[in-house]
Amino acid sequence: MLARLGLFFLLSFFFASWFLDQTPVLIVILSAQIGKLFIWQDFCLKRDPVDALFIVGFLGLIIYIYLDLTPPSTYLVDFACFRAPDELKITEDELIELADKSGKFNDAAIKFQHRALKNSGIGDETYMPRIVFQPGHKITLKDGREEAAMVMFGAVDDLLAATKIRPKDINILIVNCWILNTTPSLSSMVINHYKLRHDINSFNLGGMGCAAGIIAIDLAKDLLNAYPHSYALVMST
Repeated sequence: MLARLGLFFLLSFFFASWFLDQTPVLIVILSAQIGKLFIWQDFCLKRDPVDALFIVGFLGLIIYIYLDLTPPSTYLVDFACFRAPDELKITEDELIELADKSGKFNDAAIKFQHRALKNSGIGDETYMPRIVFQPGHKITLKDGREEAAMVMFGAVDDLLAATKIRPKDINILIVNCWILNTTPSLSSMVINHYKLRHDINSFNLGGMGCAAGIIAIDLAKDLLNAYPHSYALVMST
């Protein structure tokens, strides 16, 4: 049974792909034939009007099927990136000093961090989370949610201001975070903060690493094909 279903879908995909590829050629051929019909001065004498109507109707049917089978285009309206305030900027020396003051790393770990900073390309214009500036503070889930809220809301505020799109006009919300996965979810934080519509299609992706960003874009594209004429907000942290 599975083999039959697989063969059916394979053949359906093959014929659909062939039709989409060959439709422009068929349209050109039929257009040329219709052009020949209309450039003849004795069209009415040598051609049956029924044939002409059949060709025009067949051409219209092909165009309709082609437009119906062609997936709608998906466009990027705009994007925004969050930039932290200057108070969260830190140099390499300051970061090493804070790591040393924390008392959580021995000399070997400090040297390793110094080499990692040097080889990673992180310079003195780098921003770090607020918690990094408090070496003795014990990190809690609340700190992570506050940091996520600062990043997400800051980027969305800039995006909505640039595009002039109202939060109520957003139909799809996809939030992905490669490390923080909380309950309530990050997507619920965004919905409650911006008072998004109650029937919004909301998705929260977590635990997938950096690949979650690509997965979120692919999911948004599929959802926009299923719900055309919609706005999708994708947030990647």
